[in-house]
This record gives sequence, structure tokens and C-alpha cells, in this order.
Amino acid sequence: IKKGYSDEVNKSREEYLYLNKKRIEKYKKVNEKNSLIISLKKDLKQFQKNNKREKVKEYEEKIELNLKELEKLEKDYLDLKNNFNDASVRYREEKNKFSKSTKLMKIQIKKLRQKRIDRKKDIKNKENMRPELDSKRASYFSFVNKRLKNKEDDITERFNLFKINNEKNIKENYKIKIKKLKDELKSKENEEVEIRKKIDSLKVIVKKKAEEKRIKLIKDYLKSEGEINWDLGLKEEKNKEGKSFEVLKSDLVEIRRRKTFLKNEIDVFNSFLLELEDRKEKLKLRLEKNEKIKKELSKKIKNDQKIIEEENQRKIEEAEIKEEEDFFGLSEEKQKKFQYDDDGDKVFYDCFYEKLSLEMEKAILNKNIGESSWRDDDVKREKRCGGLRNFKFNIHTGIFNWKPDFYQYGKYKLVIVARDGPRDESKRKGKKIATKPVYSYIEVKKNNHKPKLAIFSKGKKSDASLSGIVKFDLNEEEILKIDINDISKPSYYDGVEIPNEEIEGLGFGRKVKGEDEDFDFDRIIYSCWYRKIMGNKKGGFYSCETGESEKVTSDKKDVDVVGIGKLDFDSFNGQLEWVPDHFQEGEYEFKIVGDDGDKLNGALKGEVEFIVNINNKNHKPKLSEIKDQVVYELETIEPIDVDDISLVKLNKERIKRSLLAENSKGELLKSPDADRDLEPLNYSCEYKKIKGSESIKSKDCSNLKGIGNGSNFNFNKINGKISWTPDNTQAGDYTFTIFGSDGSKTKMEEG
Repeated sequence: IKKGYSDEVNKSREEYLYLNKKRIEKYKKVNEKNSLIISLKKDLKQFQKNNKREKVKEYEEKIELNLKELEKLEKDYLDLKNNFNDASVRYREEKNKFSKSTKLMKIQIKKLRQKRIDRKKDIKNKENMRPELDSKRASYFSFVNKRLKNKEDDITERFNLFKINNEKNIKENYKIKIKKLKDELKSKENEEVEIRKKIDSLKVIVKKKAEEKRIKLIKDYLKSEGEINWDLGLKEEKNKEGKSFEVLKSDLVEIRRRKTFLKNEIDVFNSFLLELEDRKEKLKLRLEKNEKIKKELSKKIKNDQKIIEEENQRKIEEAEIKEEEDFFGLSEEKQKKFQYDDDGDKVFYDCFYEKLSLEMEKAILNKNIGESSWRDDDVKREKRCGGLRNFKFNIHTGIFNWKPDFYQYGKYKLVIVARDGPRDESKRKGKKIATKPVYSYIEVKKNNHKPKLAIFSKGKKSDASLSGIVKFDLNEEEILKIDINDISKPSYYDGVEIPNEEIEGLGFGRKVKGEDEDFDFDRIIYSCWYRKIMGNKKGGFYSCETGESEKVTSDKKDVDVVGIGKLDFDSFNGQLEWVPDHFQEGEYEFKIVGDDGDKLNGALKGEVEFIVNINNKNHKPKLSEIKDQVVYELETIEPIDVDDISLVKLNKERIKRSLLAENSKGELLKSPDADRDLEPLNYSCEYKKIKGSESIKSKDCSNLKGIGNGSNFNFNKINGKISWTPDNTQAGDYTFTIFGSDGSKTKMEEG
């Protein structure tokens, strides 16, 4: 070939080599000039840093000069490169023109034949290696999934441990608090017994002295002609510790009041403990139920998909076999219109597909494997393309047409195999069938749909009011129950709804779309947010479950310390239960967000909002019991202090501090003279003197007389305190009734 080159070839070759040499030299000069400019710029930066102005100016001029030279060099290099490219083209043309084409063609044919042999070997090797590759792939993804599961389990375990420790701390704190309260209650009970003993002991002494003085007073009265002072003067009588009746009885009242408070506090903390255990148990059962549903659903989906695919494949294969048989039933004239190869054999086509697994998709997304690694010219020939919905394939031409619907997203590998004979061996006439594959790769992007949420209450869809938002009116301590569902309808394409009997064929493992699944059958996970509306002002939303702010503006967490109270929200099915208390009057705006969780295709969220208006109701005061007393005339009754003992469970941040009373320890407590609505009570007192079976009308206690300060029955309408020393004309049985009124403007209640 070389000897056959003409003078023109040699000439063009010399020109080509000369220009190539010049091009390389010029390229080196451009590189050297670039390096020089970089060095000068580096020195210039140093001089600028050291503030050497003269040097800076000098180096700026040098750089400018060298840049101009570089520009000229680059222009010369581009001209040389263009000339070299032209010379290269001429050289190749001359070479091809004068080469011995026949010999070259034979060499090329030999190479192509060898390439075909090598290709067949590769295909055979791949077929043999297929089980091994599948095994390795399964092992790899098993390892990756195991590692991810271990990591997930570790995070879950740490989170559960944190929750357990947190709950344990709360429980321990509650138990410690209850123990302290019970110890104090026991101590107060012992103190009460001791004071009662002291009072009884003092009574014995006073009774003895009173009898002696009473006998003396009667004798004096009989001897005297005028009035006599009947006061026995025993009110200030004291025991060995120097305490009078008044002091001892006052101490007794304070102890009883403290006992009432302690019992209420114990009830409150016991209730908190029960609620904590109840919430914990409910959450545990809910999680177990959800996990069970997910596992059962996943298993059912796989089984249903397998059954549907096997049935589809059987039908497609039968149809294609029949189509081949129909061809052989045609006349020779009609058979001539079909495709034949160079040997005159009829060509048939088979199409197989393989859909990339979800694990492979995730591995590509996480960059565990290459983005194009799935395009590997290796397709399992098990599933025929006709099994895909809307896939039309012609076995005589190899032409296919496919319009994927909304549920056929994913990566598909296709192989179309051409064969020069029928499948039926009886019609091959002993001829060996030759095949040739062509590979195609189709990626169907998911058109992810946003969840379409609606509010359901009492089994019915709640319609929006004129303002465009759903509203609920609720009284305190009533239960609000709502359920958030997705109301979208599955469709093959826009405007083409899927009949119910065809939903099972989509391969999602069910005959109907679930209430908490979106258009794409993605499981929706819900989150709940709330905010209180204060007039025209609307603040940010807070989480119903944690109280954390929806929008985090800094590293510090913004938390609603007030909280939403007794609210239970299930993020798995969107069900909400709320029992507002007395101190949550007003309007609350709720927002439920549904997330389809499809991270692979870009998760989308839908949301729905509603308003709840809470109306208060007035509660009846609950007054403490008053023990019956037996006293002698001219003897002061034990002090009586009427209290409201209703139980109030609330977040103290939810109400004004002025409504709570502060004790000596600085604790904020409900005032004993306020009802459970924290409304101050106004007391009134009535009495009637019992005369056998005779019915006597009640009178106001202010009509009762007595001795001592004011000489009347002493009753405080503000705090319910009573004191009375009956005179020597008031012996008998008296029934007292104390009323506590909350004076509410809405509806007054008495206890």
C-alpha cells in the first residue's frame, strides 16, 4: 500500500507533518506565555498586598504587554490549526484515493466477520453469566438494604430510647410529686388528730370551769335585783402550750384547707399519670397496627402483581402464536407482502421488557451505582411487551407503539429480537433459526399528583361556609371528631377515569383506592397545625403534637408553651379528636397537611384548613363539706371556712396570672374562694331552728344574735368564714345552709 502512494500523497503527507510540527511549537509558546502571565499576576497581587505602588504599576504594564502578545500568538496558533486541519483532510483523501481498495475491503470484511464471532461469544457468555449476575446483584442490594435497615433501626432505637427515658423521667417526677404530696397529707392528718386531742383536752378543762362559774352566776342572779353579766369569760382560756380555742380552731381550719388542696393535687397528678400511660398504650397499639397493615399490603401487592402479570403474559403469548399461525394460513400471493431476509426466510419479531426494580432506582438516585449503568444490553426474555397496558406490537414488522398511562412510570429495558423462522418447530423443516437483538431504553417520568384532601365529620363530607372555609361550633368539653381523606379519583389519562373493576389490574394490591391514598396510590402521611385567632391578628402555626412552630426562623426552637390541650391526632389516617377545656374559648384555625412521601419523584403536599369556634359554659361551684358541731351556749363554735373544692386541670400559661392565688411557696394555685371557672364566689348564709316536726322557714343568718364583737352571727360573704358565740337564750338545734354564687354574666350557678 505504501509503495503505491503517489507523489501527491507524499507531498500532502510532508505538508501535513510540517504543519503539525509548527502547530505543536506554536502551542508550546502559547502555554509558556500563559504561565508567564500567571506568574506576573501572582507577583502583582503580592506587591498590591505590600502597597508597593511603583512595582504595581510596572507589573500591570508588563501584564498588559504580555496579554497583547498572547492574543497575537493565539491568533497565529488558530490559523496554523486551520491550515493543519485542511492539510489533514487532503492527506486522508489522497491516501484513500490511491489505496488498494480491494485488499482493504477484504481486510475490513475479515475484521467484521471476527467481530460477529466475538459478538456471538459475548451473547453466549452473557446468557451463561446471567444467573451469576442476578445473584451478585441480589447480594449487592441485599447488603445495601441491610446496611440502610441497620442504620434506620439504630436511629429508631435511639429515638425510642430517648422517648422511653423522657417518659420515664416524667413518670418518675409525677410519682415523686405524688409521694411528697401523700407524705404531707399524712403529716397534716396526724397534725389534725393532735389538734383535735388538744381541743378536746381544753374542752374538758373549760367545761369544768364553765359549770362552776355557771352555778355561781345563777346564785348571783337569784340574789341580785338588777341585770347580771352572763359572760363566763372562758374564751381566752389557754392550754399548757398557751393556745386558746380560737388559735387551735384556726389552726384546724388551715390544716383542713391544706388537706383539701393536697387531695386535689394528688388527683391531678394521678390523672396525668393515667393519661400518660393511656397515650403511650394508644400510640404503641397504633404503630403496631400500622406496621401490620403495611406488611400485609406490601405482601398482597406483590402477590397480586405476580398473578396479574402471569395471566397477561399467557394471553399475549397465545395471541402472538395465533398471529403466526394465521400467517401460514395465507395465500402465497399475500405472504409475499411480508418481510423476508436475504436468504428468503420470513422474519418474525419478539419483544421482551424488564422494568427496573425500586431498589435499583433508589441506588441510582443515591449514586450508589452509575446513572447509565442500567443501559447494559441485558434483558431477561421472560415478559413480553404486549403485557404492558396500551402497548401495541407488530410481530411481522417489529414496530411498536406505546402511550404510558399515569401508573406506568419507571425505567424500562426493551429488546426486540428478529428471527428467520417460526416458533413452531414442525414448520421450520429442520432449519436452524438465527436471531438478532436490538435494545431500546425507555424512561417514563412519573407525573406526580398533589393529594386532594377533604374534611369528613360524622361520616359525611363537611362543606365550606360562605367564607370558603369549613367551620365547627363546639362547646367546651365536647368532643370534636374529624377525619381527613383524599377524594381524588384514579384516571388512566386526564379525563379518562378508571372503572372500579379495572383498579385491581393496576397492580397496587386492591380493588378500590384507599381513603388515605392519593391519585397515584401513594400512602399519605398527615401533619396537624393550629393557631389561635386573636381579632384580626393571625400568628404562625404550631404543631398539634409537639407545639413546635411551623416556621423556624433561627437555630432556637419556637414552641407554644400554652399548647392545644387534650388533642389526639393520628398522622397515619388523618383522624383528629379534640376536647377543649374551659380556658380555650375563642376561634382556632387548623391546617392539616398531607404528604405523599414520594421522594423518588419529588414529594407533593396537599392541605385543608378549618376553623373551630369554642363556646364556654358555666360550671356549678362545688363547696366543701362542713362538719356538724355540738357546743354549749356562751361557747364559740369552731371556726368555719367554706371553700370551693372543684378540680381544675389546666395549663397555667393559658390564663391570666391574676386569676390564680399565690401561696407562701410562690406556687400559683386556684383560689379556695373561686369556682373551677376561676370566677370569684359570693357567699350567702341561711338558717332555720328545728322545732320537732314543725316546718320552719329559713332566715338570713344576719338575724341571728350572739355575744362578743358585734353581738351577732359573724359571716363573711367574700371568703365564707363563719364565727358565732350563742348567748344563754339560744339553746337548740340549728340547720345552716351556705350558698356560693359565681355571679356569671352568662348564666349564674349556685352550689
